[in-house]
Amino acid sequence: MRRIRTLALWSCCFTLLISGCSKSSELTPVETVKRFHTLAEKGDWKDAMMLIDLDAKCGEMIGDIYTRGQPEEQATMRDIWQRKLIDSTEKYLDKHFGESLGTVTQTEGDESHAVVVQEKGKFRLIYTLEVQEGKWRIVDRGHELDGVRPNPRQSMDIILARIKTELGREPTLADLNERLEEYIDRLRVRQIKVQH
Repeated sequence: MRRIRTLALWSCCFTLLISGCSKSSELTPVETVKRFHTLAEKGDWKDAMMLIDLDAKCGEMIGDIYTRGQPEEQATMRDIWQRKLIDSTEKYLDKHFGESLGTVTQTEGDESHAVVVQEKGKFRLIYTLEVQEGKWRIVDRGHELDGVRPNPRQSMDIILARIKTELGREPTLADLNERLEEYIDRLRVRQIKVQH
């Protein structure tokens, strides 16, 4: 009887230890953004992308065109956004953060949604995070410079309208996969010319 009680006690302690470890290993929204920054600095994009929900980003930016697409077309679109995210992150790290993380603070949130701001000088990255399967994941990121925050959704609407005009019909996801990067680059060049 004593042996059974001892085993039960050890079993209980082991269960508490395991549950305590798993809980402490979960990252907060701020820790998730810091982890993404650290992995990006190292060029460890495979692990960095585990913290990102590209599916949510594509759905938010492209809407029904994305959700109605075939799985392989959706995968291609996620690859496009991943490349764009990596390019922009590398640019931001080089130009605005250097070797410094800056300040990272959570500005709003509850148990399933959070907004985290990473800031250095007049430049800010604004991350939106959601809980998925018990872990925080980044579902969106915008930037702000000198208090000015571009509207990427508005830019995407312009791109979609131009592709629709070019095709003479509503574009499919396959159409966007072929044309999106070219149109994003065209729009960026025009914006740079307007700013200068």
